[in-house]
Amino acid sequence: MSDRMQIEFGFHLDELMTSVQLFSLKEDKQYMSLMQIANTQRQTDEKKFLDECMPNAERKVEYLKEAEKFGKAQFKADQTLTFDFFLNTKCHSLDWATQHQAETFEKMKAERREELRKLEGVDNKESYYLMLMRKVAMQTITEQAYDGAIYQHLKVPEKVYVKSMQTYLMQPDKRKQYEEETEKARTKHIEKKPREMTREQVFECAQLIEKFKFDAQVKMYNIVRA
Repeated sequence: MSDRMQIEFGFHLDELMTSVQLFSLKEDKQYMSLMQIANTQRQTDEKKFLDECMPNAERKVEYLKEAEKFGKAQFKADQTLTFDFFLNTKCHSLDWATQHQAETFEKMKAERREELRKLEGVDNKESYYLMLMRKVAMQTITEQAYDGAIYQHLKVPEKVYVKSMQTYLMQPDKRKQYEEETEKARTKHIEKKPREMTREQVFECAQLIEKFKFDAQVKMYNIVRA
């Protein structure tokens, strides 16, 4: 935020706060009224964002009703869930979470790519990265909401869920199966319209992707060195 303020307005956030203290603006009614309006708007935006991540009451009832097909939670002696129960319930959660956000994410993707096109040749792509971060945050919160709902409904303590996740992801065979099955659940509701390409076009695209990855690695290396 401070970098963005410097670029757009010519001063840092620290400089602004120093000036606020210097002129005792926290005692100024007009300033405090402005801050109150800004805080109210921010809280409204945050609530709207969180509401978009949560299943509504009707959807939640349907989701949890389907979850009952897994039966009572199955625990092991080490206080973890059995792998099958853990994997099946996790995939069920991801299936519903990705379905919940499928339309929204498609719209966000189109907006994000349009923004990137507008920023072609521009070094400062912060607006694009903020859009990307918003999508990641929404996905994370949505998945957490569905996880929390199903495991609470099936009476699985959070510490048991966390321990199960940690335990199975440390086992190569279980991790491989987990990643394969959860990827299927994540992409189940994503519509993909394949484009017809010749063998030469596919080969050319593969070369471009590898070049893009290499250029990105070089750029990151140079940033770290700087």
